[in-house]
Amino acid sequence: MAVVIVALAPGCTRSAPSPPAASPPSSPASASAATSPGPGLVVLTDVDPRIRTDIRYATAHNFVGRPVAGYPEPLCLLTRRAAEALRRVQDAALARARSLKVYDCYRPQRAADDFVEWARQPGEQRMKAEFYPRVAKSELFDEGYVGAPTAHSRGSTLDLTLVDVPTPTQP
Repeated sequence: MAVVIVALAPGCTRSAPSPPAASPPSSPASASAATSPGPGLVVLTDVDPRIRTDIRYATAHNFVGRPVAGYPEPLCLLTRRAAEALRRVQDAALARARSLKVYDCYRPQRAADDFVEWARQPGEQRMKAEFYPRVAKSELFDEGYVGAPTAHSRGSTLDLTLVDVPTPTQP
């Protein structure tokens, strides 16, 4: 059983304008910031290594079909407060033979800019069948599936699900 929890941060809406103009490219200094936690951010697995992560934007297995700019490593970066809250939720989930599985956490602006650039290539749809089969690529921003700017850039928004934890078999 998988449960997907979706929450919109204050000020966010399901209907966003079409892709905005991309921001100027990030400097090399900001690119390295994605590899190590910035001020106020921690690596989730340092706070709770029991939480499963599958940070797909660092891989080619995502809706754009390639690693996304700003994700040099598959790390879940969050504010300490958010990471500690997830630890408490994980405690409750494990008590019910479930575990949190996180797909995305802090998202650097470079990534949001990369999504905008990808959206401007209407012919690039090789991942459509797997990741957005019932939505036209041109509608992904308007329908709220992708946003720029994004609440993920604050470090307290994440994409997650619950997964079953296999129970050990009795001998």
